Amino acid sequence: AQIRQVFPLTPGAEQLLRGPNHQLGLTARGHDRVLRVARTIADLAAHERVGADDIAEACVYRSRGSI
Repeated sequence: AQIRQVFPLTPGAEQLLRGPNHQLGLTARGHDRVLRVARTIADLAAHERVGADDIAEACVYRSRGSI
C-alpha cells in the first residue's frame, strides 16, 4: 500500500498491472520489482505518474528475466 502512495499510477497502469500479475505468476516481491522498474522508466521519460506503457515495458523486462 505504501509503494502506491510513492508511485502514483494512472488508471490504465493499475488495470495493466493487475493483468500481468496473473499471467506472469508474480509474487508480491516480483510485483514490487515491476512497479519499481516502471517508476524508473517513467522517471527517464519525465512522466509524473507511472503509465500503462511504463508498466508494459517493465513487464517485458520481467518476462526476459532481466529483473
